[in-house]
Amino acid sequence: MVPVGICLLSICSTSAATPISPIYVEAESGALTTPMGINTDANAEGGQYVTSQANEQGTASYQITVPQSDDYVIWCRVLSVDTSTDSLYVSMDGGVEDVYDTADNTWSANWQWTQLKGRTTGNPRVFSLTTGGHTLRFRSREGGTKLDAFYITNDRTFTPTNGNPPPPPPPPAGTNTQRVSLAWDPSGATNVAGYAIWYGTNSGRYIKSLDVGLKTSGAISNLLERGTYYFAVTAYSQDRIHSDPSAELGYTVPINPPPARIGVTPVSTSNGGMRVAFQSATGYQYDLMATEDFRTWITVWRSPLSAANEWFSFVDTERPTSGRRFYRVRIR
Repeated sequence: MVPVGICLLSICSTSAATPISPIYVEAESGALTTPMGINTDANAEGGQYVTSQANEQGTASYQITVPQSDDYVIWCRVLSVDTSTDSLYVSMDGGVEDVYDTADNTWSANWQWTQLKGRTTGNPRVFSLTTGGHTLRFRSREGGTKLDAFYITNDRTFTPTNGNPPPPPPPPAGTNTQRVSLAWDPSGATNVAGYAIWYGTNSGRYIKSLDVGLKTSGAISNLLERGTYYFAVTAYSQDRIHSDPSAELGYTVPINPPPARIGVTPVSTSNGGMRVAFQSATGYQYDLMATEDFRTWITVWRSPLSAANEWFSFVDTERPTSGRRFYRVRIR
């Protein structure tokens, strides 16, 4: 048994990352190495997709820029007709390469969206990314597995459909969630193999846990506003024998205004441009900001005071010099 000796230090952060508009990428836009190549299909988004006809050969790499540090998940539009065409290897920034089973028991002759998961890295596979650029790589595992497009998002409520989705609805009133980070002193024992955070809504009764390995900090997500949670930490040995829990820490999640969720759609008029829409929270004003490089942000529109959780919409007709423009909403 690992000896007791852990104490929680503090709640380090209570701010929730703002869900960003899902980043959409066409598979054929990546950097390909043979025999990974571009093929045509009228049912593919944009009429094209990528695939390799050889097992274990060919890659597709994508440069992705995320606007904020957070945990991200990926949805892929794939075509896997049977068990011999339903897997790819996936890695991020040259890190762990894991198998993505593209159609677990959902094989089909039609394109479908599936959430990227890993055989050893979790379902869904979560990528902890810092603000800025990253490289996502798909590598052929089973020849004939087809990739059409993918979304990367920090919004766990997002589920894609064919074509660009409408702005996602806000969470129901009273169900906004936040994330809390915790840290603790390391155990003085020599046989510690890892730590686990235990938590629940009743003191002394922990119904959920998070294994953080040998780290002495961790973050718990999806905590409801106004909810009171209780946390404790255990150390465990190589054979998974846990210590007694540390001293308990209680915490009530404060209420924050819900983040504005942004939807961006092209405007089919002579002037063109992009229509940016988001739902507001009563009693708040917002700045709509834009950037091309995630370094310089400019305010392109300032909203009036929201009266009743109304939808705000603005058409941005500015033509970006780089061909791409990204948006965020800041609560004033």
